[in-house]
Amino acid sequence: MTLSAWARRSAFAPLLLALTLVSVCALPACGSFGRKSDTLDELGLGALDAQRLAELRGRDPLVAETWLVSMVGAETPEEALEIVDAALAVHPRNENLVLARLQILGDLERDDEFDRSVRRELAMGPSTLMHAVLRSYRIQGLLRSGDPDAALDECFRLGSVAGIDAGLTARGFASVALDFEFLARHDEADEAFDLCLDQGPTGIGYLLELTASRPERAAAAAALLERARTRHPGHVDLHIAWVIEGMRTPDLDAAARRLETMPTPVPFRIQGQVEMLEAQILLLHEEPQEALPLIFDRLDRFVADTHALQTLLACWQQFGIPSDDALRPRLQRARRHLTTEPMLARQIAFVLQQIGSAPAEPPTAEEPAAQESSSADVP
Repeated sequence: MTLSAWARRSAFAPLLLALTLVSVCALPACGSFGRKSDTLDELGLGALDAQRLAELRGRDPLVAETWLVSMVGAETPEEALEIVDAALAVHPRNENLVLARLQILGDLERDDEFDRSVRRELAMGPSTLMHAVLRSYRIQGLLRSGDPDAALDECFRLGSVAGIDAGLTARGFASVALDFEFLARHDEADEAFDLCLDQGPTGIGYLLELTASRPERAAAAAALLERARTRHPGHVDLHIAWVIEGMRTPDLDAAARRLETMPTPVPFRIQGQVEMLEAQILLLHEEPQEALPLIFDRLDRFVADTHALQTLLACWQQFGIPSDDALRPRLQRARRHLTTEPMLARQIAFVLQQIGSAPAEPPTAEEPAAQESSSADVP
């Protein structure tokens, strides 16, 4: 991986990617690598520079968070690996550090070392969550090394881990299905993708995210989804993916036509997502004034709807509307209710800091419902 590719991890996505991935569920980050943790802020470490962090590590190496934030600030994966190896000498069983090291090995494409490390950790009897994450990492490692058959076996092992979110297994099957399709092993791809669908809708969104980061596989993903729609007519989550595909092509007229043929009734869990697709298409058409009433209507009914809030923020960031005075009270109202969406809550807090605070609106007896769209509910 080049330095520029490493640095681009923290860059803002363009509007098209931001909008079409509003409803896409990403593989949960493992540990604190790639982002500052809440603990860092609590310790007062979030704003320290590299030299100061190095001093803190030397003075109190038992504070693992100082190593983590130094690693996040590394300019190259090689530099990050040096930091995490030094940290593991002090904290050999810190799960965040173990997972961070695996992620860096994957970035460096040191696949043999990656696989040995994962198998060693699995042999040490990890916790349930750690076990599941390690299985997920091994699936991705096997796919990187060109062995989708072994990765498929690993998906079944992941599915046997008691008490894990089925979405994690769905993402594994989606990854394997995409590799099979890319290798023109279409029947095996369909079987793997049906196993993905058996786990719920999460894998559909993960498939879309995979193609966003690996555009050379977009055609394979489109073919996989098209055949799945044929096998499962009326599957609303697959239809949403078809709309999003049109938005990303971009063939916005086709996306709008597909949205009009959405199977009904639309389940409540994705009504906000479906309503906001129309607004997102309008934004991609550069028609923010037409999109805003749709966004506001959704937020008038559900003040903390994540799809509406993300679309509103995208509109404001790209087009400068609504005005700060119109944006502020809506974000303040939503922020009170975002109890299960901490990342979005932090983003809203950052925007409110940018535009300047005003007295928050007091809650009213008639305040609408505070629906939050869980990541497990959307593709």
